[in-house]
Amino acid sequence: MGRALRVLVVATALVALAACGGGGGSSGGKVDVTLTDYDMILSTSSVSAGKVEFAITNRGGFVHEMLVVRTDLAIDKLPKTVDGRFDETSPAVEVVASVDDVAAGGAASLTKKLAAGSYFLICNLPAETGDTITHFQHGMLAPFTVT
Repeated sequence: MGRALRVLVVATALVALAACGGGGGSSGGKVDVTLTDYDMILSTSSVSAGKVEFAITNRGGFVHEMLVVRTDLAIDKLPKTVDGRFDETSPAVEVVASVDDVAAGGAASLTKKLAAGSYFLICNLPAETGDTITHFQHGMLAPFTVT
């Protein structure tokens, strides 16, 4: 059911974006980001270079964050720290923006001018009490492209 709901959300968002089309020349765009325990669902995985607005909603039961990370690394090559978190200090990545501590049931927004390139959106919080796996290790990340 979870995957089917994600497909429906993405399909609905794509239809809405197509309906707003026209007008050429605009850059950037808007991305709705839904955070769950432990997933990131994007309304689109690609926008044009320029001012990008991220509308973030946490539908999970835990606090989450969202890092915007620029890198050409493949998902399986992303650097990790010894405790299993994403290595934000690696020279192979650049954290270009972040939103910290989006409460369960809460929302946040972030607007950032992004250059063309490959990105990941990542939640890099440590393991929850009673869990040994970090949010990043749980797979809480999504590839994102700016053209």
